[in-house]
Amino acid sequence: MKVTFAASAMPALQDPEFVRALRLQMLQFAVGRLGDAHLAEDVVQEALMGAFINADQYSDRAALRTWVFGILKHKIADTQRAQQRLSYAKPLNDTNLSDAPPEWLEERLPASAQTQNPIAQVEAAQFEQVLGGCMGDLTAQQAQVFDLRALNDLDPQEIGQRAGIGIGHVHVLLHRAKAKLRHCLEHHWLGRKAKA
Repeated sequence: MKVTFAASAMPALQDPEFVRALRLQMLQFAVGRLGDAHLAEDVVQEALMGAFINADQYSDRAALRTWVFGILKHKIADTQRAQQRLSYAKPLNDTNLSDAPPEWLEERLPASAQTQNPIAQVEAAQFEQVLGGCMGDLTAQQAQVFDLRALNDLDPQEIGQRAGIGIGHVHVLLHRAKAKLRHCLEHHWLGRKAKA
């Protein structure tokens, strides 16, 4: 299927390197939220397709990466709601709940429901949203290097080999990414929390 861009479409979405780096970031984000690599791949493809098709609706009020991640977050939320509906629809196999040990319910609750209270869940979701927006402000190369270091726990030497850059450049990119994220989080997360 050939996608034609509107006259106002962004050149970045036509750049294969930018799209490849963005897709990698989106995939890591989606796998972290959904816990299933195959499902995450589907959601990322839907989100990218949505960005391509609706490219003329993008405005410069937000970074392109932030806008695309917004589409991804909506697709993830839709998928999670669909999964939740399916889990509620599963039969209980005629289990008599009065005879069931207390562990029965705990085994069937999602892990987050067992370990977090609702306020912590809301705060975590809000923080993830802010962090996603902050990650969208990084350049593609900064985000790639930061993801490889923070999420995959690779050492700078291996990051340099994977990214095809020198170790000195890896350190510079990591430093700049951390500085940008720190500034963004201080402004959008910690500043907001201080006002509350």
